[in-house]
Amino acid sequence: MNSINGSLIIENNRSLTNLHGLNDLTTIGNKLWIDNNFILCDLTDLNNLDSIGGDIDIQQNDSLRNLIGLSSLDSVNGDIWIHYNSSLSSLAGLENLTFIGGELRITGCDSLTNYFGLSNLKTIGGNFDSFSNDHLKSFNGLDSLSSIGGKLLISYCDSLINFTGLENLHYLSGTFEIRSNDGLNNFIGLSKLESVGGNLEIYFNNALTSLIGLEKVTSIGGDLIIGAEWYGGNDMLLTLEGLENINSSTIEDLTITYNNSLSQCEIISICDYLLAPNGEILIHDNNTGCNSQLEVEYACAVDVSEINSKPEITIYPNPAKNDLFISSKTGIVINEVTIYNKLGQNVLQLNVKNNKVNISKVKQGIYFIILTSNKLKIRKKLVIK
Repeated sequence: MNSINGSLIIENNRSLTNLHGLNDLTTIGNKLWIDNNFILCDLTDLNNLDSIGGDIDIQQNDSLRNLIGLSSLDSVNGDIWIHYNSSLSSLAGLENLTFIGGELRITGCDSLTNYFGLSNLKTIGGNFDSFSNDHLKSFNGLDSLSSIGGKLLISYCDSLINFTGLENLHYLSGTFEIRSNDGLNNFIGLSKLESVGGNLEIYFNNALTSLIGLEKVTSIGGDLIIGAEWYGGNDMLLTLEGLENINSSTIEDLTITYNNSLSQCEIISICDYLLAPNGEILIHDNNTGCNSQLEVEYACAVDVSEINSKPEITIYPNPAKNDLFISSKTGIVINEVTIYNKLGQNVLQLNVKNNKVNISKVKQGIYFIILTSNKLKIRKKLVIK
């Protein structure tokens, strides 16, 4: 027998140890399903199988240690699901696989520590989920992976420290969701990732101290979520540095919540977004300095003094005492100014006449001023003496 037009389903066998008799099989028209075979040790008898029309589903085979036997496959048009194979310590056998048309989901494989065996995989057409692989330490073995056509979900991989092994990943078309990884420390390994097509969601990673590794990301196609009410925040995260190169115009809703140690949010991408938001803003239950939208806006004014180098709006004198003047080299007319104190409180708001603002009633201190025209808002630091 060389081919099966439909699916090959091998399941619920308590005495099956091998797949003798399938040595000549080269083609399966639909799905290969190997499920719940308690003492099946290997798949070597499938070593001539070079074509599968549908999905591969390998689940709950307690004695299966590797995938040797699938080495003739170079592409799979459907999904590959590898779930709850407790003894699976290696993906050896998938070395010739270069393309997965659907999802790659690897879940609950407690003995798996890396992804060796997938060294030639370049493209995943759908989602890539790595879920509840307790001893996964790195993504080593995925060195050729350059694009993911769906989302990337990494969750409950408590031994994972960073993203080493994904150095060639350039594009992610869907959401990037990183949650509930108790050992994750940073994002090192994602040095070529340039864009995220959906949300960027990072929450409930209890050891995460840094977002370093995401510096090349310049755009996301959805919401930016750092900490979330339904799971919790990132308790050890101190700063949002690593996200500074994201173009703020690509962010939809912004959520920064429940990060108990987070006090530095005034990176350029966040400051720019607060000037011209594209959606809802939620900033609360973080540490002082990033515990509200107003706190972050104040920090932006003080620490990111020239958020907009264009269109070259100048305020003078600065420090100022009684009158403040506004100048624009590009002829933009400022219609209104608003001045906030370090608590984010509005202390002065008035219309501008003749590019002059009287600030004599404002007490001495450091403030930030928002200059509003018909087309844009510009934030600057202002010292009143």
